[in-house]
Amino acid sequence: MGKQLADKRPISSRQAMSIVSSTILGVGVLTLPRVVASEAHEAGWIAILCGAFATSIVMIIVTKLGLRFPHLNFIETCSHVLGRDKGKSNKLGKLLSYPIIIILIAYYLVVAASISRTFGEVVVTAVLKETPLEVIIGTMLLTSLYLVKFDIDVLARLNELLLPLIVIPILLIALLSFQSFQLEFILPVWPGLSLSGFLKGVLLTMFAYQGYELILIFSNRIQIIKKSLWFNILGIIIPSVIYLLIVIAGISVFGDEELAILMWPTLEIIKVTEVPGMILERLESLFLGVWVAAVFTTTANFFYAITLLTQQVFGRGKRIWYGLGFTPIIFWLSLQPQNIIALFDFQQYIGYAGLTLGALIPAFLLIMAFIRKKGSSTGPLATKGPSAKEKSTAIQQE
Repeated sequence: MGKQLADKRPISSRQAMSIVSSTILGVGVLTLPRVVASEAHEAGWIAILCGAFATSIVMIIVTKLGLRFPHLNFIETCSHVLGRDKGKSNKLGKLLSYPIIIILIAYYLVVAASISRTFGEVVVTAVLKETPLEVIIGTMLLTSLYLVKFDIDVLARLNELLLPLIVIPILLIALLSFQSFQLEFILPVWPGLSLSGFLKGVLLTMFAYQGYELILIFSNRIQIIKKSLWFNILGIIIPSVIYLLIVIAGISVFGDEELAILMWPTLEIIKVTEVPGMILERLESLFLGVWVAAVFTTTANFFYAITLLTQQVFGRGKRIWYGLGFTPIIFWLSLQPQNIIALFDFQQYIGYAGLTLGALIPAFLLIMAFIRKKGSSTGPLATKGPSAKEKSTAIQQE
């Protein structure tokens, strides 16, 4: 009893916000300016804002679903929504929920592989040119695997700790890059831009926000308060501000046409940025160090979600064993793209799949819950950890 209480420490709403932001901030920091500029051109920064707004709407749906079933994990939520009425056998609900869980696990495996491969490509290109790509990818996966052995609250605290160490330097670097700002590259905003191109730019922008749906996987451990929804929305706002500054800086420094042909545009922006007083001669080295931490939290969060979902499906076993089984699969998937162009195409397909799954699955489950009147319509105002009396009782029982 005492051990169970210790192992079930709740995740605070602030930590949940950190998980959302840390998951979103990853490889998109390096690639988003090129992707947006290629479609939305000078209006790329507007596409960022529209993408953040659309993602926030989906986050509201995800949060509402989690609040409706605050004490159920994701597979229990699916089973409860899709299964029979309370008090009857729920085997049908579990059977119907398995395809959803399997699809999500497969998607997260591919995402983790894509992130690991992109990380390896950047490190090999910019820093460790003589190091084999396989070694870099393997190191990232093994580091992420180590976190799987711990409880979710450890993962949440790590995200909470690293988020300011990631966000503050990137914000400062993005602001410093505005010293080469050229207004004529930003204007005109709309003339010559087709509506279809702009909308595709918004769609591609939403790809960079993927990862917010992980909060639903951890929702049964999140402490519910009145401002839970706003904390989750803040988890979207933080990376959107960083993306907005980086895209504006990229377009204003290089122009949309040149930005669209740069492989790692954010790195190129940083190379032409100077720190006042020449305190740091190579600013990109500092940025890459921060970016490695950002990619690590993204990979670790997806890896943890994979093992947690698998554990919930089987209802037994340690997550670390599932993690050991999935590591070679992710490693193999990460090496499938033959070159960097194939990797970018691969990421675009992943983006379409993620946008579909991340939006449709929560929306479908929430609509079904409304129709079938399952769960609480308001959710509890607070979900607290064990009380002092419960802890005292647990100690006495030990």
